[in-house]
Amino acid sequence: MLEEAKKKEKLASATLTQKDDDVLYRISNKSMLPGVQVSIGNFKLALNYLRSQIGITKNYENLKNVMKDIYMSSYTQFKVVPYLSPIEYHLRNPNSITNGKLIPQNGVTINKLKKMLDSGYDTISNFEMAEGLKIFRDILKYSIFFIATNEDEEKKIKDIISICSEYIYLTKISLLSDNFKDENKVKYCELICLMSICKLESSEHKFLIYKKAKYCCKNIKNFITGLYFIKKMLTFENELGNVFGKEFSKIKQEIDVFQQIGTNQNQINFDTNENLPNIRGFYTAKDFKRIGTTEKVLTCPLCGSVESMEEKGNICETCNLCTLGEEVIGFKLMDK
Repeated sequence: MLEEAKKKEKLASATLTQKDDDVLYRISNKSMLPGVQVSIGNFKLALNYLRSQIGITKNYENLKNVMKDIYMSSYTQFKVVPYLSPIEYHLRNPNSITNGKLIPQNGVTINKLKKMLDSGYDTISNFEMAEGLKIFRDILKYSIFFIATNEDEEKKIKDIISICSEYIYLTKISLLSDNFKDENKVKYCELICLMSICKLESSEHKFLIYKKAKYCCKNIKNFITGLYFIKKMLTFENELGNVFGKEFSKIKQEIDVFQQIGTNQNQINFDTNENLPNIRGFYTAKDFKRIGTTEKVLTCPLCGSVESMEEKGNICETCNLCTLGEEVIGFKLMDK
């Protein structure tokens, strides 16, 4: 009996110190999701999947810190006995345990992405466009490593990617317009008007862009186009009247003036009769040129931004991640 007890004691000691692969690692090792592979430390495999799914072939340095952050948030160590090697452990996603599909917890949650979005929205409200551009691109970097446990989560992440893409267009156009603000007011006005096509989530942001466009149109004596933006602004009176009460009073006084003059003094490349659902599918990401209805284009497999065929092999100017023109199998957020 004593000999048997000693054998059990030795076995228990060996079990505490002997490294054993985590069952989560063994299950997840076969997953085709980049987020899963980064969570368990298979960085090379994750990059291979990003290449085959959305054409990320360059700019790996852009993802280095994000991948490190995700891995460190999904991996932990703890000690049971002093002086012995720590036990390594991959964190589990609690939702996956409920659903019966064990997947890692990698720290990229919908709440995290929404908080980043709110931070990005604040920069737009304050017209801090350079900072906003950085934040929205960072959200895209984290989004590609999200691990969805159901189709609803998958849809939410794709919606967030679409939102960020539109806001990136907005910030880039705004930064470009600053180059023309003093030297070419007509071109400046054209770019500001173009910002109004971006599909924005915030009514406040829409109102502020319409206000800026109206002011620019007035500046170059394009009163017909300016009237278009006044009418756009007035649709938000019930929603934003308490915040922008003075602004609404001012534009109501301006309506008659704009209507009485009723002319555009300068020709700008902006059609008030064109009602586009978004900007990224109709204007190139590099130089914001309108895509013709029969023109062949390249489309970014991540953000959906369009680009001229001449840009094949270059990196998408919106997400700053995907190489345009690569053959891909499609973005995956969930193992099905």
